[in-house]
Amino acid sequence: MNLVRGLERRLERLLEGVAGRVFSGRLHPSEIAGRLAREADFARFDHETGPATANQYTLLVNPKDLDADPVELEQSLTEELLRYTTDQGLRLEGPCRVRIEGSDRVAPGSLVCHAEVVPG
Repeated sequence: MNLVRGLERRLERLLEGVAGRVFSGRLHPSEIAGRLAREADFARFDHETGPATANQYTLLVNPKDLDADPVELEQSLTEELLRYTTDQGLRLEGPCRVRIEGSDRVAPGSLVCHAEVVPG
């Protein structure tokens, strides 16, 4: 299963990078929310009380893609992620948090997501 997830992530990064260079578009919050949902699915694991997922997400985006106020965007994405995990019946080990950081290493129009379980 990890092999398939790794392949899917590599293909996703490749396609995002190509699309970012071709269309030079900015990231839309709905695209970011969709990516967070996929990352929550990738981070799923079996817990003694049922299915669970990571609760802390750090998004690296190109500074050119940050049109909105990052603090407001972090709050709305955290709320959206909480709704998604609740709808999917996923348990969180601690408080859910989404952080957005600017990085020139990320191509415009794409993002890198790091998910982790932080007990709380």
